[in-house]
Amino acid sequence: MAFTKTSVKTTHPNEAEHRRELASGLQNILDGKINTVGTITLTASATTTNITASQIGADTIAVLVPTTANASAEIGAGTIYQTYANAANGTIVINHANNSQSDRTFVYVLFG
Repeated sequence: MAFTKTSVKTTHPNEAEHRRELASGLQNILDGKINTVGTITLTASATTTNITASQIGADTIAVLVPTTANASAEIGAGTIYQTYANAANGTIVINHANNSQSDRTFVYVLFG
């Protein structure tokens, strides 16, 4: 996931520069370049894996897309899920099957 993370300040001493930053930030969103994507590999021999990001709040959900066969099988088995109530500021807990596979890798996007 390659994109440039930028933040747009709420205030700026130069109004023209502030408008340029706002326009650039909006264009990035329209181009699908948001700062809420990442990659996660489920923890082997455990039943939970955490996603940690500053954008996560109590109402955040993670949409997972498998990038390996074992990750896809985890979804197919119905053993991976996010308990909505376990999201907190900065962390989401993903529940999954306990096995020794170390290649259950997903890309994710955070919403909320």
